[in-house]
Amino acid sequence: MPESLVTIPESSNPRPRNRPVTIAGISGHDHRNTHPLALATWQTGLAVLTLAVLTPFDGMGAILTDTRALLGASVGLGVLGTGGAFLAYYFIIEKLGPLQASGATYIAPVVAVLIGVAAGEQVTALEWGALGLILGGVVLIQTRRR
Repeated sequence: MPESLVTIPESSNPRPRNRPVTIAGISGHDHRNTHPLALATWQTGLAVLTLAVLTPFDGMGAILTDTRALLGASVGLGVLGTGGAFLAYYFIIEKLGPLQASGATYIAPVVAVLIGVAAGEQVTALEWGALGLILGGVVLIQTRRR
């Protein structure tokens, strides 16, 4: 009998070779040995396709007329910001593991607020308190029991 993605639950199926293997079994592919660049490219590419279908482009005219704004948004945010972050994230997952890498995702709000402060935005005590909670969470995640 050929293997299939849909199988009988383990308790009613005595043959171990037919047991499903979580989401990797459903997708039919194991991503553990996939290069971080390939993972980041696929994830970002599929997101672009999804957003291209679902995003209303009504207000895009203003940014398309300003070349600096368009380049800043495309290159700065898209390639350097998001692309670089995905590459770094998957590299950290590969080297340190997913739990340690998850701490890196909490740094983005801290950097965003600090950039806002540098740009002259007013930051309230609530934002500073939230940053303290975020950094405290990062410390808790990164500290291991030895």
